[in-house]
Amino acid sequence: MKEIREFLIELENNKDVYFPGDIVAGNLVLELWSPMQVEELKLTLSGEAKIPYWNTTDSFRSSYERYFKQSVVILESVEEIKDGHDVQEGVNKYPFTFELPPNLPTSFENSNVYVRYLSEATLVTHIHDRWICSNKVITVISHLDLNEIDNIDGPCEKQIVKNLCCLCCTTGPVTGILRLDRTGYIPGESINVNVEIMNMSRYTCNIEVIGIQTLSYTKMTDTAKLFCRSVHREVHPGDSDMVSEELFIQPNPPSGLTGCRIISIDYHVQVMVKPVCCLPFYIKQRIVIGTFPLQSMVEKYTMEYPDALSTTPTAKEFQLNFQESEYEGRIQFPSNDRFGQLTFRPKYPYFECLKNTVQLCKGSLR
Repeated sequence: MKEIREFLIELENNKDVYFPGDIVAGNLVLELWSPMQVEELKLTLSGEAKIPYWNTTDSFRSSYERYFKQSVVILESVEEIKDGHDVQEGVNKYPFTFELPPNLPTSFENSNVYVRYLSEATLVTHIHDRWICSNKVITVISHLDLNEIDNIDGPCEKQIVKNLCCLCCTTGPVTGILRLDRTGYIPGESINVNVEIMNMSRYTCNIEVIGIQTLSYTKMTDTAKLFCRSVHREVHPGDSDMVSEELFIQPNPPSGLTGCRIISIDYHVQVMVKPVCCLPFYIKQRIVIGTFPLQSMVEKYTMEYPDALSTTPTAKEFQLNFQESEYEGRIQFPSNDRFGQLTFRPKYPYFECLKNTVQLCKGSLR
């Protein structure tokens, strides 16, 4: 439309990370080259989750749930104003505020499966009989405090003994032990993984340590993908090996995806032991990824990195003491496919600072 120079949603302080119950405020900006008549101008904020799937009859279906949908009419269409509202040339700003409902699930995108929060501005002109939409995705993070979960701050160990066989030939066992110093983490931390392999078989075994994110859907089978990968090495017959590695946790949604009834998320550290003669076997340990760190880790970071933290934060104040991250933040919808394939991870305000601080400290200790 030739009169419109710019039509966009401007969030207050350029903020696009929110928590359930927060106020979403900003301006709807309409900049015109020349005056025009607008029949209706409104802003809608919505939150929803969706899972597409194929059923047993090969027909396409979807599971869906709506969390909220709120609209603010800025310029209302009324019969008394037949030609619409007169909007002057230049920059026109229309302020708005929304209050997010409580108990919302964290934003999540995985291919066509998503929990998504979208602000959408709609402009309708009577003369041209056209409308324009300006979309902006915001990130919502639902807190998961690790301090409220039992038994995740202590060490854990998993062990598997596997007797290998190839056709009718049985060999000695392969023993694998996986040890973690704890099972509760937040993005920006690293998982300290210790693996011990004793190969008493006649076959070389390949070892790989990975982090697995498992997604469980209603009316669909579970799917899994890597969220971090580490060591890959060989253990020869009769040898033993000790592996100590770190799996760095990128910004991922918290475990469980609380508030969503059709999507659930779990995380595991997995050791894959792949003998050259037969199928692999696995050692798995479930971990919890939250948004509030363990208080013991806050105290540790404060003692080890005093120059990086200006104050001594408590667990619930921890994220508020860090600058906002721009790590893979905003989603832009493809112009030809509103619900296309998207790559998305939530933005955590503390992530970049924690990542840089931890890496700096580790570098200074080497």
